[in-house]
Amino acid sequence: MIDIYNRIKFIRLSIRNINKDNNNFDWDVFKFLCSVSNSEINRKLFREMNNYCFDRLETIGEGGSRRVYIYNTLKVLKVAINEFGMEQNSVEASISRESSLCCKIYEVGKDNLWLLSELVRPLRDENEFEEITGIEFDLYRDNVISGRSKDVFTNKVILFSKKHNLNIYDLVELRNLGVGSDRRLVLLDVGYSKFSEY
Repeated sequence: MIDIYNRIKFIRLSIRNINKDNNNFDWDVFKFLCSVSNSEINRKLFREMNNYCFDRLETIGEGGSRRVYIYNTLKVLKVAINEFGMEQNSVEASISRESSLCCKIYEVGKDNLWLLSELVRPLRDENEFEEITGIEFDLYRDNVISGRSKDVFTNKVILFSKKHNLNIYDLVELRNLGVGSDRRLVLLDVGYSKFSEY
């Protein structure tokens, strides 16, 4: 098995042969870089994975545990920058399989080092929320916080949050809501919301 240092040396040689102006992201090179044993997961690996992506893909977000890159017009690549990012990827991948309220997950990397998910744009404002759901945003927020509602969408959010022990206050912030390409409302960062409860 090739150790991490030889793998990084290989990646660096590959990178030198790529013209940085053409944003040439090679999926096989990225996966090879990430194909390490558990004992090889360390800060250097996180840095190398993210440097590879940063040099080739547009960064659209960064938190304390992951960096998000636009992979193509329909997908984003969420790459862990530390162990917490791996846990967040794991939780998000697990939860998203159960509900249309979450981003679609297309692929998850070994040890949850990365995941490829649906590109979701942020919700513009309360008016767009109402256009999509037919519910006034203030009523939605009050009902989610109280845990009671008569409308189907809000009940779906309440049941989903209870099932996964999500922080309800994260679910009633506009910044945590997005819109999928099919115009459905999506909860953003559910992996973080659940992980932050620990």
